[in-house]
Amino acid sequence: MVYSRNRYGMYTRNRTIPSNPQTPAQTAARAIFAAAVYAWRFTMTAQQRAAWALYASATPWTDKLGADCRLDGFAHWIRSAMAQGKLGTPSFAAPHTPGAPEAPPTTFTPILGGTTNATFGDPRTAAQGGTVLFYNGTPQGPSRNFYRTPYNWIGSAAVPPTVTTTTTLFVTSPGSSGLKQWFQWRLLDNQNRLSNPATVVITYV
Repeated sequence: MVYSRNRYGMYTRNRTIPSNPQTPAQTAARAIFAAAVYAWRFTMTAQQRAAWALYASATPWTDKLGADCRLDGFAHWIRSAMAQGKLGTPSFAAPHTPGAPEAPPTTFTPILGGTTNATFGDPRTAAQGGTVLFYNGTPQGPSRNFYRTPYNWIGSAAVPPTVTTTTTLFVTSPGSSGLKQWFQWRLLDNQNRLSNPATVVITYV
């Protein structure tokens, strides 16, 4: 039995065991997270941790509710390392420019059968350089107007020196005609700064 509270007061419910499917993607993400925590505690120098703290102190943040907040250096390192870890071994170097980059404008063209084309980039993104990471959600019915999680990483592409480029992505959960699917993407720039996710929904025809 679990005791909890909501806006109506105290209530009780049966205790449930959270689902833990331990999918390959879930296991890989946990391994990246564990390695990032270990690196912060035992591998990084005091100067490297201080550099991340300095970046954090100069970088304002807004939470999901729109309130102003501050992330510490460890939190910014974990955000960056989780993205870097999908591409290879994370760099300990902290960003030297405050703030987070913006994800580039991107359009998705779905192709039935498990692929989608993503066209992205603009002059600002080209100047920052880095890599764009792409994620997809699971397909939803046509009446669904919102989606939160899960998102699965489906690939990445280097920021082009030209304004735009198109990359083909293999969708982990391809949709069929009439279904909706949400996509997210982030920019990891050349300073190891990670943008907040940008999101778009497409409808398969």
